[in-house]
Amino acid sequence: MKFASRNSMVVAALALLVSCAALSPSALAQSAPSLGAAESFAALAGTTITSNGFTVVSGNLGVSPGTAVTGFGPGVIQNGAIYSGGGSLAGPAEASAQTAYTDLIAQPCVPANNLSGKIMGITPGAVTLSPGVYCFDTAAQLTTTLTLNDGGDPNAIFIFQIGTTLTTASDSQVIMSSGGRGTNVFWQIGSSATLGTGTAFRGTLIAYTSITMTTNVSTVGRVFALGGAVTMDTNNINAVVAAPNVTLTASVSPTGTVQPRTDLVYTIGFSNVGGSAAFEFVITDPIPASTDFKLGSMTSSLGTTGLTPTLAYSNNGGATWTYTPLSAAGGAPAGYDRNVTHVRWSFAASLSRTSPDNAGSVGLTARIR
Repeated sequence: MKFASRNSMVVAALALLVSCAALSPSALAQSAPSLGAAESFAALAGTTITSNGFTVVSGNLGVSPGTAVTGFGPGVIQNGAIYSGGGSLAGPAEASAQTAYTDLIAQPCVPANNLSGKIMGITPGAVTLSPGVYCFDTAAQLTTTLTLNDGGDPNAIFIFQIGTTLTTASDSQVIMSSGGRGTNVFWQIGSSATLGTGTAFRGTLIAYTSITMTTNVSTVGRVFALGGAVTMDTNNINAVVAAPNVTLTASVSPTGTVQPRTDLVYTIGFSNVGGSAAFEFVITDPIPASTDFKLGSMTSSLGTTGLTPTLAYSNNGGATWTYTPLSAAGGAPAGYDRNVTHVRWSFAASLSRTSPDNAGSVGLTARIR
């Protein structure tokens, strides 16, 4: 049994630290939305993505339903690729981003966390914030430094709901008190966002319309403009986090001593417990010795993963995958094929790291000779 992924690095998942001490009332209610197919994307736009100057994007970049992407190069994509149009991976990514936006809007913001009229980084009560859901009835502004006090937990959840626009002043910044990436920091913008020159931002920014990143803006996170454009100018967008880690478990039924001509049902469970989505992964499995593959027995139970498998068969140890199983092939009984040596499930979409969208199973049946 083997697992392969486009991502070359696999790291163990870190256990999440859970603490209820010293949290604001809203911190007990907020939850990080699943980004689903959008998780591997650093930048998404509904109409177009345009870059001037030497922009560096770490992660996938996509436009859907639009197709226009300009400025790469001189801009570069690292650890990702460009996808355009609804028929590409940008299509489901855009849909997942819209779902995450809706999730963010729905999360309750207690009156004490309504920051309307305050300027983040300047106004008392909006300079250092604890985990929770914060809201602005209309526009929001950031000047100088906003500190997100995560209490030493880099996975702490901060959600900002902004009714209309977000504007940041030149050289403003968002920092985590632990020095973390802000993996679970989310900004829901009711219309558009403009990040001022030299801003250093944190978190996933999802705007209903457009996002403008002026000269030398950098962000550790993502920029998603659902209905309009993402405009860049010599920026750095880094959405690459810890690699995925897809673990496999195997079982067979029945167990114990079994007689010849008994069907064995093999089940392979998989779960992504890593730090990011697993993109275009493949599960292969050899047919056990002294058994015959049962035609039509490859199954999948994929729950809410959003995955669809492509099935393939090999009759030469996995060297090629063009074989079509045939009843009674190789001297097997009717309904079985003795020539099949390996089977494969390929998944083109990404497997989320967030439960319950991160786990499923596949299976096959082979008969003891």
